[in-house]
Amino acid sequence: MITDYIYQFRATNGVPSKCRIRLYEAQATFNKGDIFVICSQLLDDEEAGQSVTNAAETIATGVMYTHHLQPMRMIWIEHYPPRGTRGEIKESLDRVTFEIGRSSYRQINGQTILAEPQWNRTDRSYVEAMIGETF
Repeated sequence: MITDYIYQFRATNGVPSKCRIRLYEAQATFNKGDIFVICSQLLDDEEAGQSVTNAAETIATGVMYTHHLQPMRMIWIEHYPPRGTRGEIKESLDRVTFEIGRSSYRQINGQTILAEPQWNRTDRSYVEAMIGETF
């Protein structure tokens, strides 16, 4: 693991928000050198704000700039821990891709942001195999 922290951001609707960010260097041979970012929804925090799904572009862009990551080498995983009063809603993980290239970037306030996220369901075993450890 490279780092693990609570990331604070201002949601698109202006609400102060936060989520958990974990960065790992990929350990799988074909992804060597890529950085896996696991972005987790904070479920036990009443002040978590906007969901990581609705703020994917905002969070991914902020994390990319904060850690000086190359968008083509950043593998974004959206994570929702088990939830419900008895954990009846199972954990979910999605690999989120952003369109990369001239057509995928938008300029807002002079800053390039990632755009057009696409979600594809994955599972814990895939992510842990790629990062070489449990999370």
